[in-house]
This record gives sequence, structure tokens and C-alpha cells, in this order.
Amino acid sequence: DSDTGPITLLPESTIDPEEGSFGGRLGRSSSHKTSLRNVPSGIRYFDVERDFQAGLQRAGGRARTGRDLIIEFPGALDAADARELSEQAAERHGWSQDRLSWRIAELDPAFTPGAIVRVPDRAGLWRIKSWEWRETGLELELLRQPNGRRSIAPTDPGRSSTAHDVLATPTTLYAFELPWDGTGSADQRQVFAAASSSSGGWTGAMIYVDVAGGLVPLVSSGSRRSIVGETTTTLEAGAAHLPDRASACDVQLTAPDFPLSSAVIEDLAQGANKALIGDEIVQFASAVHLGGGRWRLSGLLRGRGGTEHFAHAAKTAGTRFILLDDRPVRLPVVELGDATAIAAIGLVDIASVNAQITGIGQSLKPLTPVHPKVVATTSGGLTLCWTRRARGAWTWAGTVEPPLVEQTERYEVGVGNPDQPSVSWEVAIPQLEFSASVRTQITSQHPGAAIWVRQIGNFARSEPLLLTSLV
Repeated sequence: DSDTGPITLLPESTIDPEEGSFGGRLGRSSSHKTSLRNVPSGIRYFDVERDFQAGLQRAGGRARTGRDLIIEFPGALDAADARELSEQAAERHGWSQDRLSWRIAELDPAFTPGAIVRVPDRAGLWRIKSWEWRETGLELELLRQPNGRRSIAPTDPGRSSTAHDVLATPTTLYAFELPWDGTGSADQRQVFAAASSSSGGWTGAMIYVDVAGGLVPLVSSGSRRSIVGETTTTLEAGAAHLPDRASACDVQLTAPDFPLSSAVIEDLAQGANKALIGDEIVQFASAVHLGGGRWRLSGLLRGRGGTEHFAHAAKTAGTRFILLDDRPVRLPVVELGDATAIAAIGLVDIASVNAQITGIGQSLKPLTPVHPKVVATTSGGLTLCWTRRARGAWTWAGTVEPPLVEQTERYEVGVGNPDQPSVSWEVAIPQLEFSASVRTQITSQHPGAAIWVRQIGNFARSEPLLLTSLV
């Protein structure tokens, strides 16, 4: 700074007759950069007068055309100081576009990088940017300095848009495995974590898996809360092949500010308003707010995604509710491994929040066959037929055969208890024919027993489909 003491004058430049020497033969040369790309046009800071919100003060009071270079200052300032720093930085960098190469023959402690000097036969002050000692002399790179301070225009910090303080609350965590939806690999689990809280002040949580007694981080939940809650009324058992227009279910969401919305049938066909109630995937057409975060859901589509066997049982009050939108986080299956539980720790959680993974095996389990058909043959035998379904075929148009997904097409047809069949057969096509003698034999040995079929997949068997009963 020129106000701190006398300014040293550089000695005359040293001549070097060699071709291409530094500063030319006379040991001095000048240049001027015309680009403003490296000249800062403003400073971003934390404004003291606006409750430490981010502020921006520009040199000259307005933005330049094109992309600006903004100084990111990680500190608190008032608007006047920030404006002055912005003006000084812009002025300093603007003057420094004038550059000078100067070679001298003497060493002097005053001629070090950062020193302010005068140059013979040159106006103004110069700052030594760098120096290099060579056999031909000391080579200096100099930048032009501003002539002096200029007046700074008054400035205003602007208006404060301070947000209301929101209390951070503990984390709520659910974990669940869903039937494969057709994205990614058909041979990998689809496990999700729904992390949430009762307040908008919740900032997210890190999700962990327990490995050998230690918590290993999996993924961050993000700051968006999953929309979760529990039922407050019983959802009666229902059928999955027709819309359930008679049933309704009331749910109490964890936070009163959680939104739900109604949807038309076209939106439902595209997957809107999917929710997990217990282990059943349900879609709802109507959502009516009853106040205080309580909603009434009706116009239900039950047992979606191959969960129709869960629709056959009623869900009592207190059953979990999770909206299956884009808020639940998919967990990395490689790091998750065969874990059956996860944990989460948020900002105000005094201990880890643990959750068992429900629905384990749903991603890899074949879907239950449909459309059972039993035809008596003219010879007294019996032909059993059914139609297979495919994992992941959520949007199957019905115009072509659905993909097989499994490595081979196989079915198990059994009599009696599906977990411990009295007799069973394995077939490779969706059909099994009994001769008259076989029909007579199994009817006499197992009167009144059920005959069922289940698909055999790569990793598991489907739920059984009832074909007929032996009479």
C-alpha cells in the first residue's frame, strides 16, 4: 500500500543481446490484456443486516454481460464493506491488466513478490507478481496498481426474507422390499427406505446396515420426508380383479403438512397414488382431507403389482401407510447384501433408529398364475389350464405374450397343503392333463382336497392358485 511508507524505485533494466531473452534485448517489455474474464464483478457474502443471509454486491452496481466472476467470501460483512471490497477487487484486477516484464542486475530484499515499486520512466505504481533469478539477471513480472482510492457509492443491503425457525424432530424409518417393477436387474432385490419426521425442520438422515456388529453407511435419505403414517380404520379384505368402490380407509399421516391428492383413472393407469398399506400395494382415486393430517382414501385398486394375496386379509387400525412416490430411497443391494434390517441417524436422533425390512423375497418371487380353467375330457379325465404372469410387467398392454423373466418356464401342480403337498407334479407348460384312472385314484385317496398350481422361478415359488377341488 502506498500509504505505509516510501516506494522503492527499480533500477534501470539490464540489456541482454541474446535473441528471445526475457523482456527483449533491452530487458523490459509491456503488455495489456483486454479480457475481463478474470476481473471479478462482485462479491458474495453473508449479510449482517439481513440475519446472515447470502448477499451479493457488484462493482459498479450492475452486472456485466456474459458470465461474471464472483468472489465467494465465506464471512459476514455489512453491505457497505462488501461493496467497497467488490469495487477495490474489480479496480485492482482491472489495473493489473497492464503488465510489465523487467530485468535487473542487482539483488535487493525490497524487490520480492508482493512489493510495491516504481519503475523508471513509467507512471504509477507497480506490484511485483513474481521473480526469477537467472544468470542474465533478476527477472521481474509486474502488475499495474490503482492510482488511488475512489469514492464508493452508497449501497443498501436489501430486504431480509428470514424464514421462521422450524423445530427439528426425530427420524421415523420404514424399510420394505417391493415386487420387481421392471427396472434394473430382475435378479436383484428392490429394497427401499422411507425416512421421515413429524416436522419440516428435519434435514434428513444417513441410512446404515449392520455388518458384523458395526454400522456401515449405505445412502443418505435426502431432506425430503417420505409421506408415511398409519391407518385409523380397518381396511376390509377385498378382491384385486375389480375396483373396490365400497371400501374406504382413513389414515393418519405423521405430519399434518403432508399432502395427498385425488387422481383420475388415466393417472391411476400410469401408476399414480400407489401406497403400501401393510404389505399390500394399493392405489386410491380419492383423497379427502379430514383435518389434522387425517385423510380418507377411497376408490381403491387392491393388490397391485402381484400383492393380491395380501388383499385377501383385512388390515386393522394401526397398519403402516407409505406413499410410494419418488421420496422413498432405493437401497444399494450389493452393499445391503442379505441384511434384514437397517438403521438411520439424523441430526437430532440421540440413538440409531432401526427398522426391519418387511416383504423380504417379494422382488424375486414369481407372480401367482391367473385364469384357472378345468375341462373334463370325453374319456373321463381332467385337463387343468392356467395363465402365467411375469414379474415386472406392470404396464403390460395385453397384446403380446408377457416376458418370461425366469430362466425356464416351470410349474408345480399339487394336491392338498401347498407347503406339504400330498402329491405333486412338475410341468413346463401352463397345462396338466389327468387320465380317467389317475383322476379316479387321486379323488379316492384325497377326497375334497384342493388342486393348486404355482410357478417355479429362479429363486422362489409363487403363491398358489386354486384350480379345483377333488369331488
